Amino acid sequence: MNKAIIPPGSIIAAVHLLPLPGAPTDSPGFSAVLDRALHDTEAMFRGGAAGCIIENLGDHPYAPGPAEPHVVAFMTVVASAVKQRFGESMLLGVNVLRNSAAAALAVATAAQAQFIRVNVHSGAMLTDQG
Repeated sequence: MNKAIIPPGSIIAAVHLLPLPGAPTDSPGFSAVLDRALHDTEAMFRGGAAGCIIENLGDHPYAPGPAEPHVVAFMTVVASAVKQRFGESMLLGVNVLRNSAAAALAVATAAQAQFIRVNVHSGAMLTDQG
């Protein structure tokens, strides 16, 4: 990954993916997930965002362990499509919920994103998912 430098005062917008195929809730299908992600990213970019972070928010409730392989695969395709469409003009980040740091790093590396987010990397946290 490239070293990301986020200018002070920049807006980093969240692209919350619809439920991916295989999620606990009904998915509209991967084509709809990808179309919505690209549409939302374009709107954020036109609205002045310096970057975006792609999150699988629609996949709740989240698995307590590492992300399943299909989540990594689908998120890599989405992140790669966003990167291809916007290139270096927008910072790109990845957050694989729930706290799947290795999966986020894998997706970000494959898609050439600049950063990842891990909600809770160490310590204990009581959340609605456990």
